[in-house]
Amino acid sequence: MDIAALIISGLSLVVAGIGTYWSNRRSKEALAGSRRAAADARWSARQEAVQRLTCPSTRNPDWRTSFAQHGVV
Repeated sequence: MDIAALIISGLSLVVAGIGTYWSNRRSKEALAGSRRAAADARWSARQEAVQRLTCPSTRNPDWRTSFAQHGVV
């Protein structure tokens, strides 16, 4: 009976080890994806800001009126 308990304990240890390995691998993948998404979000915000500076017509189709209202023209 002690041998059976030892075998069952060993198998449960192996299963727990494999589960931990898979869990850690998935969490690392999720963290990497999260970091990529954050970098993309920062890039998108910068890209939008540059686009607004270089192409004001994306904000307001009538950009000349918009500039005149803000005293730029």
